[in-house]
Amino acid sequence: MIIGYYLAMAVLALVLSGIYLLKWNKHFDVYYSAIYMLIPFLNAGYYFIATAKDVGEAITATKITYLGGCYLLPFIMMSIFSLCKIRIPRMLSFSLASLSTLVYISALTIGHAKIFYREVSIEISEGITTIKKSYGPMHSLFYPMIMLYFAISIVTIIWGLYKKKEAPAKSLILLLITEFVSIVVFFFGRNLGENIQWIPAAYLFDGICYLFIIDRLSLYDIGSAVGETLVEHGE
Repeated sequence: MIIGYYLAMAVLALVLSGIYLLKWNKHFDVYYSAIYMLIPFLNAGYYFIATAKDVGEAITATKITYLGGCYLLPFIMMSIFSLCKIRIPRMLSFSLASLSTLVYISALTIGHAKIFYREVSIEISEGITTIKKSYGPMHSLFYPMIMLYFAISIVTIIWGLYKKKEAPAKSLILLLITEFVSIVVFFFGRNLGENIQWIPAAYLFDGICYLFIIDRLSLYDIGSAVGETLVEHGE
């Protein structure tokens, strides 16, 4: 059942990405394309953890999943800036990217050094593999970094709703819902069930919501283009 859940999350994420790539990838910011490229890999990573036969396989899959906190969340944050027509200073963008990269490079040391995980092992129960670990010093940056990205995203959405009248309100509200769902899953997901990660479901939910948002944006762009054409012709 649980293995089937992880497999379904990975396959459905791939389907969503296929829909996006076939229909919209050339018409929107690179952030949207990055989101739909990452989600299938992340969900596949959770599937590979659950089906890992040894510690090495589990560690490799775990490194894939850390792409979510380190890069997917920043891409989502940047897409929110784009939707709200906000340009952030290059230095701030560089600083956030450097922070994510530093944390992810630390995650890549899992199994080789005690920087990110001090100890790591696996437990296989009823055919499902779970990772048992103790955190190293660099992991102390991971959750504050995630909280920072969530906080910036939520503040930006709320600011966009009240101050940026040109930003589509329904899309921003939908984004706000995805942010709160992600927060609940990231920080309280372990209380929702033992030996199962709900993060893949949250990623899939994000992907579905973004398809609706992108569809609305495409309709908005078409409407704007038609309006500009009518104005040019004096109609």
